[in-house]
Amino acid sequence: MDVVVRHGSLADAEALLPVFLAAPEERAELVRVLARHGDTALAERLLAECVDAGRLRPGVPAEVLRALGILESENAEELLWTYAANPDDHDTGLHAALGLLHLPCTGVREEIARALEKHEGRAFFPEFLPALATKTQDPSWLQRLVAWASRAPRRTATAGSSSASRCTGRSPAPSSGVCCGIRAGRPKAAEPAPTSGPTPHRDDSLTGWAADLLGHDDPLLAKLYQLEAELNLRMHHELEREKTAARPGGR
Repeated sequence: MDVVVRHGSLADAEALLPVFLAAPEERAELVRVLARHGDTALAERLLAECVDAGRLRPGVPAEVLRALGILESENAEELLWTYAANPDDHDTGLHAALGLLHLPCTGVREEIARALEKHEGRAFFPEFLPALATKTQDPSWLQRLVAWASRAPRRTATAGSSSASRCTGRSPAPSSGVCCGIRAGRPKAAEPAPTSGPTPHRDDSLTGWAADLLGHDDPLLAKLYQLEAELNLRMHHELEREKTAARPGGR
């Protein structure tokens, strides 16, 4: 599967689609290929075969929700939002929210804003809902999410409210408990913020956590690496300016 994901093509996705649809519950791993190499037409076929009356058909894995978003199926926005706003379980909430991050969400933007306002400040809420704050196009949500995480009990608040840093590329102060929640994609409860640097076996940086959550094949991860490189370049440029300004005569 790793070989096909890395080196496959649309032809592989088209060939494996009927194989997946023949037994979706047993072949969830094939969704990786569909999401990586499929196109909009394949997404519409996936949507038609896997959804009935606005819900996933019995046996269809939650990974399909995320794949529909990655393949930019705007017709799936309402479906994904239904599961993101009221998830059946951890997996459906996770994959629906991550799928929506790939879509413009113009049709559900106001609903997202209303849902966030409804849950703002609460200790219990759909875990990945705050990740969609960026889709409201309201920049004030950055500080509101940070405040939300600082007020709510850490165990329940960090998982979703850490989305402020994920959506904007900024990293809040570790003491707020916001940073560690990016690992909420794991089934286990959020772990305490790391007190030491990365180990040879684990990358505890923001991009490392994102890779754990999104998967190394997710297109969003490439964008995050690009943003990280741009921020590092700007940081070094700013440091050079400060060194120059501190020298006698500004030289």
